[in-house]
Amino acid sequence: MSHDFREQAALFVVGALDEGEREAFVEHLSTCAECAAEVAVQGEVTSAMAEALPPQTPSPQLRERILSAAARQSGVVAHARVAGPALAPAPQRPDVRTPSRSIGPWLAMAASMAVAVALGAYALSLRSRVGVLEAQLESATADA
Repeated sequence: MSHDFREQAALFVVGALDEGEREAFVEHLSTCAECAAEVAVQGEVTSAMAEALPPQTPSPQLRERILSAAARQSGVVAHARVAGPALAPAPQRPDVRTPSRSIGPWLAMAASMAVAVALGAYALSLRSRVGVLEAQLESATADA
């Protein structure tokens, strides 16, 4: 992506755009296949990261600190002991395709990496064999 929406794809996926930015990006997505593909990839990465570890419940002190910091950052004065989830996802518009939560691309990447490592090890093995054969050839040539 070489246009102004490059950095907004990841922010859109995690729901970090404000309403105006979000609406502009959604409108842009309807005409830009490159950004739509980036949103799909970012969504898969985000989903895989979210599913990679089991969910953890933060301590009440950590939750209180996070909520207080978020309230200070947004300029809103809020009580630190707010009930409910710490972060609510941004609502998705029905006209935007939500990224799949498939781990298929991750499995394909892992398999590709395993094949690359195996081929590298095989290439090193062949290289050492060639070195031995060259030494034997030099020895045989000298004897002849």
